[in-house]
Parts: sequence; C-alpha cells; structure tokens
Amino acid sequence: RLIFVANEITKTLKENNPKIKVALNMGYEIFYKPKNALSWYAHSEELAKSFDYVAIMAYQNQMMKELGIDLNEAGDLIAANTDNATNVMGSPDKVLMKLQTMNWDNREKLPNREIRYIYQKIESSSKDVGIAFVPWENRSYKFIRP
Repeated sequence: RLIFVANEITKTLKENNPKIKVALNMGYEIFYKPKNALSWYAHSEELAKSFDYVAIMAYQNQMMKELGIDLNEAGDLIAANTDNATNVMGSPDKVLMKLQTMNWDNREKLPNREIRYIYQKIESSSKDVGIAFVPWENRSYKFIRP
C-alpha cells in the first residue's frame, strides 16, 4: 500500500512539474536487515526503487548505540549500505548517504575524526554517492574533496 501511495504522489508531482525529482528518506536497516525495515517502517527495496533518489540515514553514532558496535563496525556497515543502495538504485548518483554530526541524546557535536572516518568509508565504497551532514553546522570539514 505504501508503494502505491508513493507512486501516486510522485505521479501527481511530476504531472505538475515534469522536472521534479523525488527522494525517499530511509533508515539504515533497509540495506542491512531488510525484513526489519519492512516490518518496522514498511520500507522495502521495491519502495526505494520507485523514487528518483534514496537518502539513507547512515547515522554512525545511532548505529553504535542501537547495535552495540564500535566505530569501525559502524563504518563497515555504512560502506556495505553504500554498496547495497547503489546496487539497488542502479547508480551511485541516486544515493545520498546522511552522516550524523551530533549526538541525538545530549546534542553534543561528534568529533571531526569520527565524521571524517565515516566519510572516508563511504568514499571508499563510492566517490559518486551524495553525502549530507546531519544536522548541518558551519564547521570546517577540511577532509572534503573540492
């Protein structure tokens, strides 16, 4: 049913503006444990493919807390999610990986070295996926390529 609704909304948007592109924001589970994504959020690969883009909440700090893993394991999971999302969507330019820059619990900024590490893990998987910093703050991210 969710796919039907998504397709109807997208169809209506594109009828009014044929140039519009539509993205779906999805949790990391979709490309990690698809059965969980389906049962928890009604997200599936089929749903993802019905959009122009997919934005993956690759929130390393949240993953570490929820899954009881360390930063290296979170980085490996995010790199694998990047690969899986690119394969499902058919192209890296249809994928946006969202990195966490703040601890959701206490609102403290995460260390730049942690963000840099996750950024590099995504880049090692694909230099052509989009990357977003969430929430965006005016910090100096010197590790970003020009």
